[in-house]
This record gives sequence, structure tokens and C-alpha cells, in this order.
Amino acid sequence: MELLKSLRRRWILAVSLFVLTLAATGAALVKLPWTYQSQSAVVILASPNMAKSYGGNPYLAFTSALNQAADVVRYQVMDLRTSLDLAARGYPSSYLVADAVDTAGPVLVVTVTGHRPGDVEHTLQGVTDEISTKLSEQQAGISTSNRMRDLVITFSPKATRMASKKARPLTVVVGLGLVLTLAIPLIVDAALARRRIPDEDEWQPDDQAAAWDNARRSPGQFTDPDPDERSARYPVGAGSLADPRDASGRSEVRDRGSGQDMPTAQRRRP
Repeated sequence: MELLKSLRRRWILAVSLFVLTLAATGAALVKLPWTYQSQSAVVILASPNMAKSYGGNPYLAFTSALNQAADVVRYQVMDLRTSLDLAARGYPSSYLVADAVDTAGPVLVVTVTGHRPGDVEHTLQGVTDEISTKLSEQQAGISTSNRMRDLVITFSPKATRMASKKARPLTVVVGLGLVLTLAIPLIVDAALARRRIPDEDEWQPDDQAAAWDNARRSPGQFTDPDPDERSARYPVGAGSLADPRDASGRSEVRDRGSGQDMPTAQRRRP
């Protein structure tokens, strides 16, 4: 409830901050680039001589040795020197080569991401070809019939836009803007409220006397908080405005006819 009251009192500030949040979100939507992604998958197959034991079918000859060979190729393609060499050859997008998580076979999944779809598609082709190159370099000097082979089983040349990559920073901008929109008016309202409340240390005796003087002009609306101070400020005695009695304690009034003072006891009653 206190938050709603603060927003109502500082609605101009709250609306201004909300407009700024919308403007920042729109600017981020325009300025932040889209991210594109493309994937391929490569499987490592047994050599022709090994496949003969299975009737020449390499898909029946999967062994742990093929998985180990795929891991060696993966490490080579992900090496920093290979990445720099691919970038120098015109494959600028970032990529990742990993083992397929949905199969126990020797399958390598290539994922390329970037902000330009053309570069993503071109880099995917280069990294996929690099897997075949590294596998051949491992088996240099071995006869063709005894060499493991690679086969591209999936390839998506058209890069797809990834909305989630752009939605995350936009969510941060919107969330931060809304928090500031709610918090700043509340802080400002609390600070102004504290300024309106006078500090006890600032209440001086002169202020108290001035308040009592104002109260004297409006009797019945103020109770003197300090009678001693009133007596000190307005002493009771002869010639005092507070008490018409003289120094002897007798109350006197002036005779209208003679112009002389006369005791109260001798005053004529009307």
C-alpha cells in the first residue's frame, strides 16, 4: 500500500522512468544484433577391412576404438591453432565440436554461431571439412583399406535465427528498468517526507517563546507548556502588563473623574 501511495504522489517521476524503460528496451531491440546458428553431424565409420567381419557393413562394426578416434579428432579441431587457421582461411564465426549426447556411437556434432548468417553457413562447411582432414592426418601412411572413414549424416546449410540469444539481454533491460521505476519514486518520496518533519534538535527556546506569544493572541487554543518560563518572560509585579496590582499587592484602578488611583474596595458599583 505504501508503494502505491508513493507512486500516486510521484506519478510524474514514475511515468517518466517507465517511458525511459520502454525507450531503452526499444533501443536494445534495434541495436543488439541477432544470433544465427547452424549445425552438422559427422560419424566415424570402421575401415573396409574391419567391416568385412560384419559382412562389409560398417554400421555393424562400431567399437569403442571408433569413439576414441572421434575424441582425438574433436580435440584437434577445437584446438586454438586450428581455430585461428580456419579464421585466417575465411571462416570467422565461432564453432563448437562435441560428442552427440543422444547416442553412444562415434558421432561428432558441429555447432556454428554468429551474427551474420552468411558467415555462419560458410564456417559450418569449413569446420565439417576440417574433421575429415584431421581424421586423414591421423591415418597418414596407412593403406586405404585399413583407414577409418567419416560420413556427414546431417547438415543444415541455412542458418536459423535464435530469438533466445536476444531475449536474454532484453529481459535484463526490462527488469532493471521496472525495478528502478518502482524504487526511485519510493526513495524520493521517503526523503521528502523526512525533510518535512522538523528535527527535535532544531527546536530552540526562542521558538517556544514565539509560539507562546502567538498563543496569547488566541486564548483558549494553546496551553503554556512551561509556566516558569512564562513567569520569567512576563514577571508579575508593579507596572506589569500581566498583573495590574502594585508592589503592595493591592489592586488599584483609576478614578475616571479625578484621574487618581483608588483601591478596588472603594470602587463604585454601577
